[in-house]
Amino acid sequence: MFNLLFKKGKLARISVIMVMAMLVSLFTPAAGGAQITYAASLSTTSKTLYLDGTKSFAIQVSEAPQGSTISISSSDTGVVVVDPVFYTVTAVGVGTATVHVKVTDAEGNVENLSCSVTVKESSVENTPTPTEEAKATAAPKATATPKATATPKATSTPTPTSTPTPTPALVTSSMKLSSTALTMYVGEGTKSLSVKNQQYASVSFSSNKKSVATVTSKGKITAKAVGTAVITATVKNAGKTVKTLKCTVTVKRHAESVGLNSSTAKSLKKGVYAGSTVAVNKTFRKAADGTVVYGTKINYITDTLVCTSSNKKVFVVNKTSGKIVTKNPGTAKLTIYAVDSDGNRTTDKVTYTVKVKATPTPTPNPDYGQITGVNQNGLTDLSKVKVVFESKSDANRVAKDNSLVKVTSDGANVGIAAVEKSGTDNTLILTFAGSLVGGTYRFHYNNQYFEFTPTGYVPEVATVSLVGAIGVDGKAKYTYKIYNDAGIDITSSIPEEDITIEAQYPSDAKFEIVSKSVIVFNELKPAKLKITITSGASPIMLLATLTP
Repeated sequence: MFNLLFKKGKLARISVIMVMAMLVSLFTPAAGGAQITYAASLSTTSKTLYLDGTKSFAIQVSEAPQGSTISISSSDTGVVVVDPVFYTVTAVGVGTATVHVKVTDAEGNVENLSCSVTVKESSVENTPTPTEEAKATAAPKATATPKATATPKATSTPTPTSTPTPTPALVTSSMKLSSTALTMYVGEGTKSLSVKNQQYASVSFSSNKKSVATVTSKGKITAKAVGTAVITATVKNAGKTVKTLKCTVTVKRHAESVGLNSSTAKSLKKGVYAGSTVAVNKTFRKAADGTVVYGTKINYITDTLVCTSSNKKVFVVNKTSGKIVTKNPGTAKLTIYAVDSDGNRTTDKVTYTVKVKATPTPTPNPDYGQITGVNQNGLTDLSKVKVVFESKSDANRVAKDNSLVKVTSDGANVGIAAVEKSGTDNTLILTFAGSLVGGTYRFHYNNQYFEFTPTGYVPEVATVSLVGAIGVDGKAKYTYKIYNDAGIDITSSIPEEDITIEAQYPSDAKFEIVSKSVIVFNELKPAKLKITITSGASPIMLLATLTP
């Protein structure tokens, strides 16, 4: 023992008394009989990181008893984040945070350690301002001769620390955005994006269309206007981009209120004649910022209108556009509200009174004649009709100005596209935009009218022809046309309510009718439809096989 003391500490001058005191101290048991152990410690208890420089470091735990478990956490993840596997600490924002390390030995004893971490924006420090020249100081006074101090006690040999664990490589394959698609509404809060399994990499966010949606450096998104924007999360390590992630943000805007403009509302309440049409652009939606949108435009307010009539015998209304067509004298209620893309009502219901008055009987001009007949004899084009007038002069008058003849169906105007003379002096051929099929048409002339009901068009229906099938988002879109036996397309001429479509195969096929001639199946699979036309004397059923 004496030899060891002399070799390690060079204690040649230690007195025998001191040596004996040390020996007694070394071999005397500790209080309570417990053995002396070394406490666990951290490789550092304070650290400064820089967002533009050194952003991370690994914490090392020394003297942890064998079999111990170690856990690590951050007091502020907005300043630093930690990797619980590799014990790395990474700066993400300016500030100060404490990294807590918990060491639990095999017997359940716990030791809590901590490291204070300060994060700064830049590692470049400002040069301090020089102070004024130091004043001369007085010559130092002589100090007393120091007294001899006691010889220091020998200390135990320190245990070497473990070798630092190298920073692990980034695993980019597991990095994902918290969302890849979001729907937001203008003025209704924000949403946030984050990168899952970010590890110690840095992330920045950007928007490709700030007029639609903006995003902060921490991923908070704010909706600005109706449209679509793509938010990009760029993941970097040591200044290099290691992964790019994207999220599509669809921005919509709710309607706050709906209704009719005041003049239209007053006009409907006062009364309109049967057979009248109220323009579509009289129905509006209003946003929270006061912007008013008329008609069916959804580039500012994405909620759509729902309009209903309390009595369809008095008037009918287009459900989405709000176009009103009056039918018969009487009073009924018009109800309007708005719904979002999921069909949920977003505004209060508003109700208006609609009064329909009987159309006054006009007095015919005694100098004019009248229409004595309408037919389609000898015509294969169902968009044409022959109109027989009382005299040649009436026919010539209309040939020069076809506005003298007005054609209506269920109170709605049917526009005349062209007028031509036939082989008979008092007969004209009128051409319309579509075939005159189904229902009753009134040909008005000289304040009188002649009613014409096309007949025989249903028996002429011969085939259903598929124009094509298009795959859209896992769905099959089919367009079909209905032809008569003369090969004329009469699809647009058949009233929509007279066409019934059923799935024959598979029987549980899910489909939706987008328009009168377009069907969308939910799956890209062959299917067979039964199309039934109920207009006319008797229903006609046709089968169509649809193959995507």
